[in-house]
Amino acid sequence: AGAAGNAETYSPVDQIAGGAGTDTLYVETDANLSFATVTGVENLQVSANTNAVTMTLANDAAYKELHSLNSTSNVTFDNIKNGDVNGAIIATANGTTVTYDYLGTALTGATDNLDVMLSAADGDLDITGVTAANALETLTLNSVSDGELDDIDLTNANTTKLVITGAGATNVRGIT
Repeated sequence: AGAAGNAETYSPVDQIAGGAGTDTLYVETDANLSFATVTGVENLQVSANTNAVTMTLANDAAYKELHSLNSTSNVTFDNIKNGDVNGAIIATANGTTVTYDYLGTALTGATDNLDVMLSAADGDLDITGVTAANALETLTLNSVSDGELDDIDLTNANTTKLVITGAGATNVRGIT
């Protein structure tokens, strides 16, 4: 979809079906998008250019990777239906927030984990949509290059374990 000077070409009525192997859908946008008609695509990547962007996720829950790349505005991955996803925050601007918003029944196991790869990540990380019965037990941050998260918001996530790993130096200024 639209990069600088180009019109949006992706529409929520577009039918996108991934094939065999691992498929990636990358979208540069400044508008909210629905991936409700996307099927069989494992990697969903977004670059929010100007405005905050909410990505309503595919109904088939085939996605395994949800990435914010080079975003200068907030990105929300909304209505995550799959408890077995990984995230990435790559080269984001300071002052931005990446939100992983789970559907109320996505995290039904006792060992749910969100693994977020950080590469030159800046800004905030928020986890929403979780409850005591639908908890994200573990948040793993895998830092592959230096960055700084101003805040990790785990309010109501009932997260009991935070793992920080990787070769990069990522400062975490606060956890709420």
